[in-house]
Amino acid sequence: MSIGVKVIVTQNDNSAFDTDEYVVDINRKFGGHEKGDIVIIGSPLSHSHDVPLELELAIRIDGTIIFRGWRFVDPQLASRYFRYFNFKELIGIQDGPEITPTPAQCETVAGLFSKRIRFEGLRLYLGRRICKICPFDIDVESKKVGRQLYY
Repeated sequence: MSIGVKVIVTQNDNSAFDTDEYVVDINRKFGGHEKGDIVIIGSPLSHSHDVPLELELAIRIDGTIIFRGWRFVDPQLASRYFRYFNFKELIGIQDGPEITPTPAQCETVAGLFSKRIRFEGLRLYLGRRICKICPFDIDVESKKVGRQLYY
C-alpha cells in the first residue's frame, strides 16, 4: 500500500509562482537519468513560505528540464538558490570527467536565471556555480527579457 502525499502552498507577495496555489506531489515519479544530465537542487518554497522541500531537477543535453524528486530537508539547510549537484563530490571522489555543457543547456540556464523559463510555473533562483558551469552572455539575455540583468 502506498500513501499519496501532496503539499498545497498558497500564494503570497514573495511566492515563486503566480497562481493562487502550488501543489507539490511528493510521490511523483522520478524522471530518469541520462548521460550528460546536469543536476541542480534547491528549495524554491523555503524563502517565501518556510516550506523545507528540496527540488531536484536535471537539465538534459537538449536543454529540457526533467523532474527528479522532492524531499524534505533540514529547514536551516534549505536554500532557494539552485546549485549544481555533483554526486562524486558528495561521496568524496575528486577525479572524473569535467562537465561540458551543451549550448542548449547553457540557453536553459540563461532562461532560468532571467526567469524567462520556469519549471512548471516555478521561478527558480540560480546560484553562481551553475551559471559558471553553463556560461551565457548576460547582455544577450537582458535583451531577450527587456531588462538589465546582473549576476
